[in-house]
Amino acid sequence: MEILQEIAGFLRGYWGLWLMMLFVGLVLWTLRPGGRRKYDEASQIPLRDENGNGNGKE
Repeated sequence: MEILQEIAGFLRGYWGLWLMMLFVGLVLWTLRPGGRRKYDEASQIPLRDENGNGNGKE
């Protein structure tokens, strides 16, 4: 039981570091060169005309 308290204390002491590492990792994942096409396509979703009204892209 003492080992769990030590682990919890360690994690409590470094939560800011873990959070910063997670944030930086997510930013790097988003900005990686191979993902640009995927995000460009996703950015056009709100502009598509899926109902056939003729007032947007297909």
